[in-house]
Amino acid sequence: MSLDAAAVLTALAALERSHDGPLPPQAWDSLRHGPADLRAATMRQEAAALQRTRAWRLLDSAGRWRCRRAPERADANIRAARQALMSWRALAFVMPEEKK
Repeated sequence: MSLDAAAVLTALAALERSHDGPLPPQAWDSLRHGPADLRAATMRQEAAALQRTRAWRLLDSAGRWRCRRAPERADANIRAARQALMSWRALAFVMPEEKK
């Protein structure tokens, strides 16, 4: 058993002793992702991946609407895809801090 696995099992045992019933979702996130900084970074990456996937699906759907001769639906999907891509860029790319 690695040191990380032993630490996770120790933390899980402590959480089980402190809760009477199922563990809250925050406790599972803490066990799954580790410290708060790592957890925040992982959740940010997952949110970025979700937005990117959403944008591609919307663009694919827009193409199908164009084939069906429904340009108003295609345009609505393209606008939604643009918003999803802007959200993805905001989540995926962290701007470097300005030098003082």
